[in-house]
Order: sequence, then structure tokens, then C-alpha cells
Amino acid sequence: MESIDVVKDERYEFVPKPNKQTICEIFNVNCGEIKKDKEGLINSISEIFGAPAYPVELLNCMKDTQDPGVVGYITSEIPSDLLDYLQSIEIFTHPSASALEQDSRFDKRMGDSRLNDWCLPSPHIYFEAIFHGSTTSSDLPAIHFNQRFGRKLTPAAPIQLRAFVLATRVKNEDWIIQGLKRAITRKKLFENSLLERLLIYVKQEKLFTSIAVQVHWGRPLSGNNFGWHKDSRASLLHMGITIHGKRALHYLQREGNCTTNAFEEVVVMQEPGKVYLSSPTSVLHAPEFTDCSFESRAISIMCRFLCFSDELNFFGRVKSEQFVEAENIQMLQILAEVIKEGTLSLPTIEEVLDMQRVLERD
Repeated sequence: MESIDVVKDERYEFVPKPNKQTICEIFNVNCGEIKKDKEGLINSISEIFGAPAYPVELLNCMKDTQDPGVVGYITSEIPSDLLDYLQSIEIFTHPSASALEQDSRFDKRMGDSRLNDWCLPSPHIYFEAIFHGSTTSSDLPAIHFNQRFGRKLTPAAPIQLRAFVLATRVKNEDWIIQGLKRAITRKKLFENSLLERLLIYVKQEKLFTSIAVQVHWGRPLSGNNFGWHKDSRASLLHMGITIHGKRALHYLQREGNCTTNAFEEVVVMQEPGKVYLSSPTSVLHAPEFTDCSFESRAISIMCRFLCFSDELNFFGRVKSEQFVEAENIQMLQILAEVIKEGTLSLPTIEEVLDMQRVLERD
């Protein structure tokens, strides 16, 4: 995939890095030192980056045999009338920052180093609310995303948002299921393989039903403040939606085959109504946010598999009797191919309203 040029203006300016880099070039360090003094090197990079967790992840990625070498990334755009409808949902319309801060559904993702995934500079503000998008309006047990904040339950998303997510799933699950089935047959995968387990999750209507509403404003999150990371296995199939404001998605894709150490950085602008489907479990990526007020805050929705802790462990990053590295590589490669061959279809406002009426009857 070619890099997407970013249009600069005085209101919103992103400055992409050079296209072709190695991980070492990103941090201006000598790759040969890794084996000699890995701990010292990590510490020196941490001083530049400001967060030890991410350089470790980046250095591991240099030799990460689980990187499939290709990125599956497809996009679509919400119709304007449906976008207006979604933007009117009360969870997206807080009149002030204090109103959002007082909303008990949201957790603050900065300020506490134990919970701060992004190692944000203090002027940047990031809140997140975790919901489920199932057909029931009842609470479900906490999933791993909100367990970190001591929550014991996962509430249902507002009915309008659940209707949109469910209608989107209905329009896309058939080609995803068929693509996975063809891959399983073509690759002659054994029973209870990771890919077959993933197919079961899709058939069980868990696709897109973990919903995270993320809100960012304040000082920029860019450059050395980037939170480069890979997502958990709940994002093996992941839909990202921008509702309000602007941000840019940066991701690194390996050039050539899996043995090369060269990466191409792709930068994609995310504006209201933009939707993408990808598998960020295997892709090193980071969002970039401009300096903005609360009024122009960036609001996005991340839809993942609804996985509870014991289910997520099946696809865990650590090796176990159930986790075979070669099989995991194959699954990530196949997922990228399935995504690239698909078409992300979005519902009309009529289809969303029809789904909402069904949910209201239940």
C-alpha cells in the first residue's frame, strides 16, 4: 500500500516521517548494539521516547517472526445522513470537558502510570468508555479492557450505536465467514486451529461487539510522544470509526518478505465518517492527534471481538501448548489476505433504524 499524502493547513498539520525506515533509523541507534547491550540500548531509547514499554515492543518487532509482512486495510465512509444521526447520540455530545469528566461511563486513560497505555504528556487528555454491542440491553461481565479500571460489568452501548454496529456486522459477516472458510479449506488446517476458532467467534456474533469510545483533546500527541503499539488478540478483526474531529493513523508495514528489517510508514487521515477494517494485532501502529480544544476533540469508536479473559488467552501473545508460533504467523497472513480481498459495506440510515426497532422490541 502506498503512503497517503497528508494535506497541511494552518488548522491541522501532520508531518509524516520519511517513508522508508528501519526500526533503528526511527530511533537513530545502531542495530549492531542490540545483542551487545540490549538493556542499555532500551534505556537510551526510553530517554528519547519517554516510555520503556514501547521501545521494547519496537525492538522485539525487529525480529518478530509473528509479523506477517503484509497489512490488510480496507476503508469505507458513512453516508452523511447516518453520520449526522450517529453524531447526535448523547455520548458524543457532552457540552463541556467537565461534563465528560463527570460521566461515570468514561475512564481517564492518563495520569496513573499503571493504567496509562499511551504514556501521554500531561497536557494531552484521553478518556475512554467501554461498552458491548450485543442485542441485549443488560450489562455483561467485565471484559479485559475495563477490568483494568476495576469495573466488574460491561454496559450496553447506547441503542443507536448498537444498531449501527449490528447492522454493519450483518452486512459484512458473510464475506468474512466465506473468506475464512476458503482459507481453512485451501490451507488444509486441522480441526480446532486458531483460524477455525476465530471463525467460530465470528459465527457466534462476537465480531465488532466490544465497543470502545475514545475521546482526545489538548496538546498534540505526535513525534516522540507517539504510542507505537500492537493491539491484543481481540483486534484480530478490528473496525475503527471517526465520529468527530481529526486524527491520523500511522502504521508500519514490512517491505518485501518477513525477513527484511525495512519498514514503510503509511499515514492515513481519519476524518468524521471514515471507517476502516484491519487487523492491528499484527501491525505496529500509532495515532496522531493535533493540538485542539474540547470543542474540536477527536472522537473515535474501536470495535473489536467481545472476548472475556479466558477466551482472549486462547489467542494470547505468550507461547503455550495451544499456541503454536508457526500457526499464529499463518493466521495473521491469512487474515490480511481475507481483509484485502473484501469490501467493507456500511448500512444506510434506514437499515440502522430497522435494527434499532428490533432492539427496542427485545
